Amino acid sequence: MRKLDALVNEFPEVYKCIGETDIDKTYSMPKKYVSYRKPRRMSEEEKEQRRERLKRFHKKMGTE
Repeated sequence: MRKLDALVNEFPEVYKCIGETDIDKTYSMPKKYVSYRKPRRMSEEEKEQRRERLKRFHKKMGTE
């Protein structure tokens, strides 16, 4: 809800709050701005590879 409120304030021509009660709000926006995605699934091996790659990157950049 906070993210949508921020979008309403920043882009009032696109996002609109059309209803509000004590416990909920109703928003209006173009259908093309709504998306649902499955969460990414990574194996422990992939996670470890990414950790190592990030460590090498930080070491190379001198930020570690």
